Amino acid sequence: MREYLAQVETLKNGVIRRSIIEAENRMEAVHKMELWFWKQFQGSLGQAVNVLTVNDPYGEVHYGLHFNCGRKENRYLPEEIVERLLREAKGELMRDTRRGRPHNPRGSVCRIKRRRDFGKFLLPNIKVMKSGALYYRVVAVPQCVRNGRRYRKRKQKDIRLYARHFTEALAEISERGLHLTHARTAKRNVKKRSLALLRRKIAALEVPSHTLV
Repeated sequence: MREYLAQVETLKNGVIRRSIIEAENRMEAVHKMELWFWKQFQGSLGQAVNVLTVNDPYGEVHYGLHFNCGRKENRYLPEEIVERLLREAKGELMRDTRRGRPHNPRGSVCRIKRRRDFGKFLLPNIKVMKSGALYYRVVAVPQCVRNGRRYRKRKQKDIRLYARHFTEALAEISERGLHLTHARTAKRNVKKRSLALLRRKIAALEVPSHTLV
């Protein structure tokens, strides 16, 4: 069993209460401390996140690919652990300053919301993301219009391509038959779905290597 130090500090009178918790890991230690906190104070001190911290003597809290801000082992962090975590995240995390709710309290940190990458269409139906990834847009459900009235809205889907260059993307679209998807769905051919048109557009690009990376 491991030992963890939990600390309760009230903002009203500055009283600090410390307790040693024995647990197999920090997740279990946090869970035990939550149960003790609510049994001991019965909500008189407000939300635990405002007054409770549990240390990390065994270095269990680290930022990584699968880091989850809401998991118990990553909650109630002392300030020095929060600062270390923010350095490890390199701008992907921030202190959680939200008000929170009784049954959904805030965490110690939260992810920084980033602008969604919608990509740019540099070629007909081929979308380029900031990362260099290519997507080919197809019509999944065609629009339905009768007597000038629209009964069904068109739905489109972006299909990720394995190719990283335009010329490779052209070959992949042809091999996978993606340019025919619209014709099969809408029962009609569209000029901008022509591979010949794509080939001419690629040749007209000013980038000599036709590469995105």
